[in-house]
Amino acid sequence: MTEIQKITKISLIVYIIVTFLYGILNVLLAEIYVYAIFPTFDPFHVRSFGGICFLSSIFAFIVLRKNEWEEIK
Repeated sequence: MTEIQKITKISLIVYIIVTFLYGILNVLLAEIYVYAIFPTFDPFHVRSFGGICFLSSIFAFIVLRKNEWEEIK
């Protein structure tokens, strides 16, 4: 069994932070910054993309908790 490399763990941590913040920004604050730029834009697509980013960060956190590379595959 091979362990996860340190660079992979660091990149997963960065990925979790970025996608979590971007997902929360898109889900909760979509109307504030979308209407400032595009007044006739529908925020549904922005919120759904934010939800996908948020779920992606949760799955990356689950992967980060695994210790062996074979468990991730």
